[in-house]
Amino acid sequence: KPKRPILSLKGRSNYLSIRRMNLAIEEPQLFHEMNSLTRSSLKNLRTWSGSTLTGEKADIHFDTDEAAWELAQSDWQNCRIKKCPNFNKCFYFKASKKAANAGVLLVNHALFFTKLAQASRIASAPFDFSAVIIDEAHEIEDVATEQFSLTLSERNLTKILKRIEYQGAEGNKGILALVNNETLHYSKLLDSLAIAKKENDLFFLALAEWFEKNRGSESHAVISAWPIDFIPLIKAVSGLADSVNSM
Repeated sequence: KPKRPILSLKGRSNYLSIRRMNLAIEEPQLFHEMNSLTRSSLKNLRTWSGSTLTGEKADIHFDTDEAAWELAQSDWQNCRIKKCPNFNKCFYFKASKKAANAGVLLVNHALFFTKLAQASRIASAPFDFSAVIIDEAHEIEDVATEQFSLTLSERNLTKILKRIEYQGAEGNKGILALVNNETLHYSKLLDSLAIAKKENDLFFLALAEWFEKNRGSESHAVISAWPIDFIPLIKAVSGLADSVNSM
């Protein structure tokens, strides 16, 4: 019986997403961070995607714009899994499938706990192993906490909101450009967007004020009771998502 190989698997952001890359190239008006350098880099990535065997960022042999890679990298928040038209060609899932047959799998701490977190949330994403050897484990508690936590970033949420209404110097527009501005749906989408932007600003402003007020005491420790009401923000973002999905 042949021995099972020793393989390595990297974090998802190290792999190219063909669907996200094609979307950024074909619908540049949706992305406010797009410029001529980013467009050029995305086209280079598309050419490279036809010859690379791994789709790994480390295997890129040419200079590429970091914004281009951020738009094209594999991302679980944007993944459509088997609904993706490129699922069978997906570099990340091919690497994951190959890694599943390894006798020994080498991963970093973050990816190990990411896989554990996925397995705890999704029944179809098992992560089986008989033994684990953890090297340099002095930061393991922090890494595990980060991977098992839900992160809400003002930067990322603001970026998403900008992509919906973006208007560039070249006349490019975001998702709003896809909706007839004379329809009732357009008006509802504008209202939902305005509410989401307002609640986004209010939430993170209140959070910043709380941390400033409590600096030096509980601000850098585990918070026993969440100090800011996040329900209005969740409702606002959910309402915006419903408006976008009904387009």
